[in-house]
Amino acid sequence: MASQNTSVDSPKVTEAFDSVQKVVPPPATTVQYVWPTNQEYMASLAGLQTAINQVADMSGPPDPNRAAPVRSSADAAGNVVKKMGYTFKIDPEAHLETVALKLLQAPIGVRRCAHQGMGAGEINAQAKQFCAAFSPIAAKFPFNPPPRRR
Repeated sequence: MASQNTSVDSPKVTEAFDSVQKVVPPPATTVQYVWPTNQEYMASLAGLQTAINQVADMSGPPDPNRAAPVRSSADAAGNVVKKMGYTFKIDPEAHLETVALKLLQAPIGVRRCAHQGMGAGEINAQAKQFCAAFSPIAAKFPFNPPPRRR
């Protein structure tokens, strides 16, 4: 959505939204989540999700070593975000490159929870904070497209 709406004939706008357009290239008129520019990032998130699922499915007494695959996958995903960020032009006015990096890093926040050994209450508080920030975005297209007339 952002790539589509920022792909205009203005070099200043194009430069400011460089980071957004490098994650999802314009014109982005097709609702598609994986592009060559973000394929490695999406794969790293899938790897992180797999590691989380494996840990969640484990039974037995608590073991701090169980979180190791999650930390490893989260670190790998974080490195992918850093690598993507190296290609972003710096926006001297609004620093949209920083905003884009924070948004890309948000789903990887579980790393901190696993690494610091947060309890369920702390993890739920972190998740609640993320959901509160993401809810306004989730209510918009493409997450919540307008109804189509028949």
